[in-house]
Amino acid sequence: MRKTAGLMLVLLLLTAPLLWAQTKIVTGKITDSNGSPVSNASVTVKGSRTGVVSKTDGTFSFTVPDNAKTIIISAIGFEAEDVAISGSFLSVSLKTGESRSLDEVVVVGYGTQIKRDITGSVARVKGGEVQNMPVPNLSQALQGRAAGVFVEAQNGKVGEGIKVRVRGATSINGSNEPLYVVDGIPLVGGIFGSASADLNFNDVESFEILKDASATAIYGSRASNGVILITTKRGKNGKTKFTFNSQYGTQKPTNKREFLNAAEYIDYFKEAAVNTAKYHYNRGGNWRNYASEAAAIADMTTWMEGRFTRYSGFSDWRTLQTNTNWEDLAFDNNAQSNQLELNAQGGNDKTKFFISGGVNHLDGILVANKFQRMSLRFNIDNQVNNWLKIGVNANLIKTVRNRVPDDNAFSTPMQIVALAPITPVRNNITNALYDRPTTTYYNPLIDVEDGSNIVKGYRNQGNIYAESKIMKGLTLRNELGLDMVNQNENRFWGSRTLAGAGIGGSGRAQWLRNTRWITNNYFNYITTIKESHKIDATLGMSFENRYDEYSFVGGQNFADETIKTLAGAGTINAGTTTQDENNLVSYFGRVNYNYKRKYLVSLSARSDGDARFGSNYKYGFFPAASVGCLISDESFLKNVNWLSFLKLRGSYGILG
Repeated sequence: MRKTAGLMLVLLLLTAPLLWAQTKIVTGKITDSNGSPVSNASVTVKGSRTGVVSKTDGTFSFTVPDNAKTIIISAIGFEAEDVAISGSFLSVSLKTGESRSLDEVVVVGYGTQIKRDITGSVARVKGGEVQNMPVPNLSQALQGRAAGVFVEAQNGKVGEGIKVRVRGATSINGSNEPLYVVDGIPLVGGIFGSASADLNFNDVESFEILKDASATAIYGSRASNGVILITTKRGKNGKTKFTFNSQYGTQKPTNKREFLNAAEYIDYFKEAAVNTAKYHYNRGGNWRNYASEAAAIADMTTWMEGRFTRYSGFSDWRTLQTNTNWEDLAFDNNAQSNQLELNAQGGNDKTKFFISGGVNHLDGILVANKFQRMSLRFNIDNQVNNWLKIGVNANLIKTVRNRVPDDNAFSTPMQIVALAPITPVRNNITNALYDRPTTTYYNPLIDVEDGSNIVKGYRNQGNIYAESKIMKGLTLRNELGLDMVNQNENRFWGSRTLAGAGIGGSGRAQWLRNTRWITNNYFNYITTIKESHKIDATLGMSFENRYDEYSFVGGQNFADETIKTLAGAGTINAGTTTQDENNLVSYFGRVNYNYKRKYLVSLSARSDGDARFGSNYKYGFFPAASVGCLISDESFLKNVNWLSFLKLRGSYGILG
């Protein structure tokens, strides 16, 4: 047995260099048909995930297995190319994919259109372009991928609000967030974090961003900030396909500020003490009647050294015994992210399905800031007969947010940089975190250690639908949807924290439930007359009922601070409950007219009646019109080779 084991070890050592050497380097340059470099093109080995992205000059270089024969090169706006690996340098010219993308079907409000026939401003982002991105929020996944759409994180905290602006801000006092519509159901917002963080964007087939008045007017009073239509993946005809995805990563802060160390801190404030004494003495501000400037400097220096002694706690500032980098303590040096997903997609001519489940965990770079999401989705479509199709879309999500205080509070981790580097983190006898008066300001780590802020959210979102073919070209779609959000916040401040000091600790519990029932019912009629006139018309109504419930309870005097819920509070000192309900009834319509596939006209309108509107103005009317002309299809441009597609369009509309 020992001889066999020894032989195997020798063979392993001999073959390891050979295995290590079985790779090769592939380099090349990617250009378009005009010879211009193509940057950010994806270059992957066919049949594997090994890949790289081309640089700004179109070049790429990466290591591939020695048996790799083909690479796949793809870029937005170009057709994907399979390139055989041959020679030491590959020169690849990509063909434009515009002609193919123009025939794509794009989702618009209550219907679809061919991309080339759209007269409004609609940007499309395919779900595959953002799949597996290591961000928790689908809004972040859209960053930089759609013209006119600005996406920015409001802070560095995970699971929190993301600023999305479609063509800039539209309101001074109101919300500037766009309307999110998932499979025809608008998303209900909560009060903790972003609603878009509740969705797993790996389940998304496409994003359509409706930007101008013509495209968004069909959503009426809620469309002034733009509309983001989210279409999730559906089943496909064929053998069931299982996909498993696993990701793991780490993250850390960059561009740290590098504040003063202990020696620099002492030198800086000693110099400040000297300059302060000189300033007051030489300008007649000798408030203590010093005999000389030197005496004033000595007194001010002594005062400053007394401050150093206070800030140093148990340590000796004169020997630089303590040199605390407080900025490092504000960050999680072991921030990790991991994601596990499994989905199944398949079906036949009659029934198609898409089922997915996933777990996403993300540590923020700020200490104690974490985000978790667990999601489950069912999308099922069934062709009952030749005139009736029914289906179900269901999404169940649970999120857990470990939050940190607001950025403008002294208890937030980043305010920790105000503490002196000569201050130790903990008392050497009690091991307790140092706080005032030893520290210059409140120590935010006390909130991390003696407090908690956890928000749990549960979202049930989905709909059932029936699509009926009434006659040739005429269909009726009926939808009944639900979006229900339950959020619970449990927050606790121990007696040492800034908020809990002097009252024996403090706690609060908030509970919110937003429920929205929605029904959409609309006809769609498509017909072509004499091959030159194409008409696509939509007419329907929508009804929404929204019911909100909110409860708040506050308490203090916690006898046992290991119990960080209101069950441990000795005194309940605050509480309130609210309820709110409103209804929205809407009527909408749209007509698209296409003449010879060159001249395009679109008219749309929506009437919204809301219970929240004033008694003298119960209904709002929101019309829009747009026109377009495919100039590149005109006879005088038929032979212009350098121009592939040119469309002139204009729109006007009124939004809520």
